[in-house]
Amino acid sequence: MGKKILSFFISLFVIVTLNSLVYSQDATVDKKSTTDTTKTETKTTDVSGNMKDVKEDGNTKNPGGITKTDVTKEETAQLPKQNPKVYFDGYVTFVNTLVMFKLSSKDNILEDKIFYRIDKTDFVIYNGPFAVKEEGNHSISYYSIDKMGNKEATNKILNFITDNTPPSVIVTTNYPVLKDKLYASDNLLFTIAAKDDLSGVGQIEYSTDGTNFVNYDKPFSIKAETPLDLKVRVKDNVDNASEKYTFMATDENGQMKEISVGSLKVHVDKKAPVVTIASDKNFEVKDGKNIASMSYKYIVSATDEDSGVKEILVKVDGIGDYQLYKRPIEFSENGEHKIEAIAKDKVGNVSQPVILNIFVDTTPPDSEIKLITEK
Repeated sequence: MGKKILSFFISLFVIVTLNSLVYSQDATVDKKSTTDTTKTETKTTDVSGNMKDVKEDGNTKNPGGITKTDVTKEETAQLPKQNPKVYFDGYVTFVNTLVMFKLSSKDNILEDKIFYRIDKTDFVIYNGPFAVKEEGNHSISYYSIDKMGNKEATNKILNFITDNTPPSVIVTTNYPVLKDKLYASDNLLFTIAAKDDLSGVGQIEYSTDGTNFVNYDKPFSIKAETPLDLKVRVKDNVDNASEKYTFMATDENGQMKEISVGSLKVHVDKKAPVVTIASDKNFEVKDGKNIASMSYKYIVSATDEDSGVKEILVKVDGIGDYQLYKRPIEFSENGEHKIEAIAKDKVGNVSQPVILNIFVDTTPPDSEIKLITEK
């Protein structure tokens, strides 16, 4: 009889498959000082020193009158399919919401049940793999009991952080301006800054045609002839991804503006302003020279069809550096004079110098009278 019982238990022991825990790692979660931190709002300071919120709620701001065709909301973005992913940074284990937790036990004879709890909830019987989808710090405590009622001496604990929020992204460039469109020069540099408060930034990609993406590793410039369809794709270390970003630009008044978008058309302005120098009166011309009096005034103006004129600079009689033009120019000294003028547009294009040469005549004539007696 004893041999039959022993044979029965040996057979059961051979049949039973023993599996170890898929996750059995203890980690310190104190590395992250705040677990409630969200990644949907960024603080920034405008040019006036005022603190502003960069809202990233999927709505598109339109502070500069940008047309709807220039902005594509994030909902139209086709992001790669997300897969379950675990990331360990050397201190903390991070998971996304697709990761499943599987418990198993082994016993020298017969295992029976596994009990577990998430955070501070009550222990329940384990019935199959489960996910923890709420973002933040979590712990899973678990133990097993065999058929004989033997319980593990201590509860095992897995500490981890669930991260389900993609990084936030801000795109800046050195000479953007909001007018009827978003303008930038062809030699500008785009800078992409991403921030992730939990698992960290994993990858940043960008596209200038809205289709083909390349990895971002440093500021980039684009020699473009047509408007750019700028997209940015970013994901964290557990593959939470987004194509939404905030673009920073200045409006026509020099105020910093923020646009939350998924795609943005940047119109390239390659044309410098056109500069003219004109007098308020017609010149007298002698020997190819423009002759003027002290009463003449010289007005410098500039036009720019795209981003607009930022400033006009002038130099008088070749002296010193260019100075900001503020008012009409006048001359009171007799002789040769020269006005040089350039203009810059709002995206940094600079015109070639325009020169006006003038001879100012301040010397009165010398008259005389003759008495004529001959017929």
